[in-house]
Amino acid sequence: VQDCKDMDFGKPPLESAMLCSGTTIGTRDAMLQYLSIMYEEMQAWTKDEKCCCNEMNGDDQSIHNFLFYTGSLPFAKAIPNRMGIVNTVG
Repeated sequence: VQDCKDMDFGKPPLESAMLCSGTTIGTRDAMLQYLSIMYEEMQAWTKDEKCCCNEMNGDDQSIHNFLFYTGSLPFAKAIPNRMGIVNTVG
């Protein structure tokens, strides 16, 4: 995200926990909205030379975090591991 969007979520003032995109749940409508937004952003990243086709090639987790922390998913809520219905092991 730093090279692609000139944003570093690992440093203040943007310092934020990395969210896992592997488990994303919600209502049918929320998931359809999420997937539409993710698809549009993925398309944009693949067309941007800074975002596409390098070592960190705009994978889904980078895009997921970018969208969440820039407020592009206003309906989304991050829930810490073991605090909801999903518990990730490992």
